[in-house]
Amino acid sequence: MIITTSKQAKGNKVQRAQYLADKWEVPFVIRKKASMKALLREWNQPVYVVENDTEKIYHPDEEHPFYFHPSMAWLRAKRLLNNERDTFVEAAGLQEGMSVLDCTMGLASDSIIASFSAGEKGKVTALEGNRYMAEAVTWGLKEWKSGNESFDEACQRINVVVSDHVTFLQKQQSDSFDIVYFDPMFHETIDASTHLHPLKKLAWYNDLTAEAVEEGKRVAKERVVLKDEVHSPRFHLHGFTPRKRKSSKIAFGTIEKKEGNT
Repeated sequence: MIITTSKQAKGNKVQRAQYLADKWEVPFVIRKKASMKALLREWNQPVYVVENDTEKIYHPDEEHPFYFHPSMAWLRAKRLLNNERDTFVEAAGLQEGMSVLDCTMGLASDSIIASFSAGEKGKVTALEGNRYMAEAVTWGLKEWKSGNESFDEACQRINVVVSDHVTFLQKQQSDSFDIVYFDPMFHETIDASTHLHPLKKLAWYNDLTAEAVEEGKRVAKERVVLKDEVHSPRFHLHGFTPRKRKSSKIAFGTIEKKEGNT
């Protein structure tokens, strides 16, 4: 990884880039007039770019950069404001004041909806194993403005932690979060979704393990939720009860603590 800025970056953005380079102990490269293709060709490694209005990660083997944008979450939030349904909210049984642990943050769409639904009294912690992705998303959550105060505040309330989920879960007390949520990476959906392509080279592909689910069941007070492809064997393998939707490639499954699944 190297750190640079956009060609038009202002002084404070140069300072931000230098800070990240020092934090991660990686090279800071003064951009000058170099194109991104030239930087990727010269260094042959990912490039973290601090721009005036966003932060992006370019990978030598990907055409498009990774960056935070809450487009889908914002559309879902608007539907919730119109009293329309959200499958994730229903599957998780999300209510105001709940605490949620999102074990696989990615672009943070579900973390945002969880925070939006849980409100000011709720708590959402989102885990991301890739520290560079975590940084880009954290910046976006704090700085991106939708024009809707409640949505922006929901983004800003999310606590992003750089960690793999098993290690983090092992450190938590039993029943410390109402909801523990898993959304493991699945290739078919990524291949079909252009906006997810940049994740392919950056995301962690650690499979959901029995240990992770057991720790999730211990840490969750209400339920553990799994999002996966509709025909995924993970639901049966780990004891989730799937909630399938007609004509959808995605399904949610739950393990209810109150039903004795501990």
